Amino acid sequence: MWLGACVKGTACLDPRGYPLLYVGSGIYTRGASPRMFVVSLIDGKIIYQHGNNDPFAIRDWSAFDSSPLVDAESDTLIWPGENGILYTIKLNTEYDKEAGTISVNPDTPVKTRYTSYYSTEGKRYLGYEASASIVDHYLFTSENGCLFQCVDLNTMELVWAQDTKDDSNSSPLFEWDKDGNGYLYTAPSLHWTANNNEGAISIYKLDAATGKIIWE
Repeated sequence: MWLGACVKGTACLDPRGYPLLYVGSGIYTRGASPRMFVVSLIDGKIIYQHGNNDPFAIRDWSAFDSSPLVDAESDTLIWPGENGILYTIKLNTEYDKEAGTISVNPDTPVKTRYTSYYSTEGKRYLGYEASASIVDHYLFTSENGCLFQCVDLNTMELVWAQDTKDDSNSSPLFEWDKDGNGYLYTAPSLHWTANNNEGAISIYKLDAATGKIIWE
């Protein structure tokens, strides 16, 4: 298939077994700005693309490096973008296995954005490069500045944010512990806090309900 853009994000197959591929581009290719793509695996054609030149974005960089998630029950695509926007998009998918056809007719995306001290001071980039974990209606992911975030997908509002000190590209791991509580494991990369390309970063265990650091 030809997307016309360099793939940088981690591709995701539809969890319902539908022949759909979700993948993002990460750099400008032959003048085309990066964006998200929904591709039919029946014929390899792009059936939806979005996220480039979004006037809602504070940061003018529309890469989609993260792997999206699909909520099967509500037919909703959930995708954090490197422009600093979290998108949820009801796809209205129509799949006829016998006829060999599939289509999407997405609603207007519901989205939220954020700022932080680091971004408003111009010191660090906005944006999500890390993939997200979702438990119930809570999304957990980290962003380019240093903040690990919990967002309520029902309201698209921030529940909590925890400073993990540096940029992150890693996907968080969620765990239900034997104590009945949820915990998250995450680690940033060495970027903003580096000194002459050297430094140290930590692996973190966070309380999923509050964002409190359990250990690092």
